[in-house]
Amino acid sequence: MHVLSCDAWGGTEVQVAELVIAANAAGAGRHEVAILDRPGPLSAHLRSAGVAVHGLWGRFGYAGAVARLARLLRSREPAVVEAYGTRVSALVRLARVPRRRPPLVVAVRGAHFVEAHEESRRARVAIAVERMLAGGVAAYAANSEGAAATLARAGLPRERIAVIPSAVAVGPPPPARPERAEPVIVSVARFSPIKRHDVLLRALARLADAGTPFGCRLVGEGPTLDVTRRLAADLGIAGRVEFMGPLPHPRVREVLDGADVFTLVSDSEGMPGSVLEAMAAGLPVVATDVVGIRAIVEDGRTGLLVPSADPPALAEALASLLDAPQRRAELGRAGRAAVEREHSLEALVGARAAFYERLARPAG
Repeated sequence: MHVLSCDAWGGTEVQVAELVIAANAAGAGRHEVAILDRPGPLSAHLRSAGVAVHGLWGRFGYAGAVARLARLLRSREPAVVEAYGTRVSALVRLARVPRRRPPLVVAVRGAHFVEAHEESRRARVAIAVERMLAGGVAAYAANSEGAAATLARAGLPRERIAVIPSAVAVGPPPPARPERAEPVIVSVARFSPIKRHDVLLRALARLADAGTPFGCRLVGEGPTLDVTRRLAADLGIAGRVEFMGPLPHPRVREVLDGADVFTLVSDSEGMPGSVLEAMAAGLPVVATDVVGIRAIVEDGRTGLLVPSADPPALAEALASLLDAPQRRAELGRAGRAAVEREHSLEALVGARAAFYERLARPAG
């Protein structure tokens, strides 16, 4: 049983949906999904693929959700329950009282325990609470070595931290990209402080000032969306930047197929699925040189890595590709080959199946 907070197309939600659908199709256990949010596009997509989806939202807010989840766990009797996010993991813990069954997996999808820097007050509080409650967790599932290191630094038991890298469905080869008068840059990321859209816009403003032709498409939503729109206007590049909002996963893939360069400039990452999706689409990646990204992007071979919070370096890296279609194609081909080799969805299904079987096996 996978328990999610949001019924929307986010990075974690896409990863879980692809895993569940592929695992059920391969006969690698029976996977179901429970969602705290009101019904939305994710549950519709899962149901259309034959996945059992259970809605937890309703009367009495979180208290009602805990009661509904407790009844669900008793009736479905899953061998393992995996919670994504601190809020959901807290609700699952409450729903398991007093039986402390089934085994609980807490998924950590980034090199930050919550969507904030480790040194922030919010992160410190979340980590302190998690340390107190760690005794009821069978395992922490980190999607990268960077995420695992964050958990270990937080004082969580290292022997219960498993690293299972993210993966994507690679799909058929992408269509050939025509040479455009204005190459298209795309970024797919939640609008939050840690994703640093401000750095990207300042780099784009430098490109515009230098007379470099380009267009940019930003996919996603979040708390910093409005301030990012205002910054684009203040920098005089609003006409070059298209804010596309949240898009369903199939539409994101269409946007990637219609772009020339992918960029992600976060201050920290676990193993971003958006970068893997871009590489699978044959796009060269320009991204920040942080732990979770450098684990999948090889500088100079599948993309270009730049220091975080450095608009001039980002602008220089983007410019070096915008004017070099052959170089973009070379990096894109190498990136797709790397994803096929190291981050296939089939490999993820196998690794997850073995992980769950180990947890579900009776002690002794």
